[in-house]
Amino acid sequence: MQINKIFKTYLPYLLFPLSILYKIVVVFRNTLYDWRLIKINELPCLVISIGNITTGGTGKTPTVLNLCSILTKKNYKVSILSRGYKRNTKNTLLVSQGQGPMCNWEESGDEPYMLSKMTKNIPIVVDENRYRGGLYILKHFKSDVVILDDGFQHRALKRDLDILLIDGSNPLSYRNIIPVGKLREPWKQIERSNLIIFTKKKPSIHLLKKVKKTNIPIFQSITTSEISNHSPNKSELDLKNKNVFLVSGIGNPVFFRETVKDMGGVIKGEKVFPDHYKYKQRDLLSLEKIAASINTDFIVTTEKDWVKLDSLNATFRFIVINIKILIEDNENEFSKLIDIKFGQHPMQKPHQRT
Repeated sequence: MQINKIFKTYLPYLLFPLSILYKIVVVFRNTLYDWRLIKINELPCLVISIGNITTGGTGKTPTVLNLCSILTKKNYKVSILSRGYKRNTKNTLLVSQGQGPMCNWEESGDEPYMLSKMTKNIPIVVDENRYRGGLYILKHFKSDVVILDDGFQHRALKRDLDILLIDGSNPLSYRNIIPVGKLREPWKQIERSNLIIFTKKKPSIHLLKKVKKTNIPIFQSITTSEISNHSPNKSELDLKNKNVFLVSGIGNPVFFRETVKDMGGVIKGEKVFPDHYKYKQRDLLSLEKIAASINTDFIVTTEKDWVKLDSLNATFRFIVINIKILIEDNENEFSKLIDIKFGQHPMQKPHQRT
């Protein structure tokens, strides 16, 4: 135990040289894009990027869903474009034409697959080359708007609106570059964004002041949670006073734990896996054994984890939690800002559905 404590204390110092090297590479890459020494491709449609500046969960997927809802209410034809992180395929892959998944989660990646199960009439494509994937979308679906999921660092494709998500619950994430901290690039790069949304919780006064210095429009989101329609025990109306065992492999397991507590669940145990973890049959058997041994009523997990656990044919009672992110109070202002950006598009105005 003492050795582990000493190791954790000095680990940041050991990783610091790597952090400096990583920062140099990122700054050099961004400079090449800023000076247009690397080509930035442009699609003949409106492109909105949703991303973050840190590793870990900031609520990108729920925000993508919220943005899809706002845009479809305005009768825009929307598609989602992702790189398909950790998928076992390459090049362009059509995940959904808008009527559910056309492949398995291993082929598309867990998050695009999850989005395909949670959206209707919204095509979803994955491609590590976002420009090529965008051209595929326009050829086959003639979309007005392409939403880039996790696109802030993908600078090879021009976007009309860069939305940056900042987790208000974890201000310490924004102090150091990875691997010492969680910043994917220097803090100053938030100035590339056109709009900032605080997610999870309201930010500390210090973090809010730090962001306000940029003069970029700021919005606060609210997070709601419910038992998912995809839950195998969706007849359960709530978690109040239920003994539960938590299982997650996501970017922010702490927030998931707090969410379950807020829903009234009594947490008897928890197993945290790495983000995007690929569950195996032996993992499920072990989890079910633990849950049974501590007399829990349910194993509670996330939508992203369930898309991978579902195919393993669980025998224990599972509940899946769906987390939604909405723009707090001023969604109309958020919507107006999107309209303004659309009106400024130099190539074409969106042709709305009739």
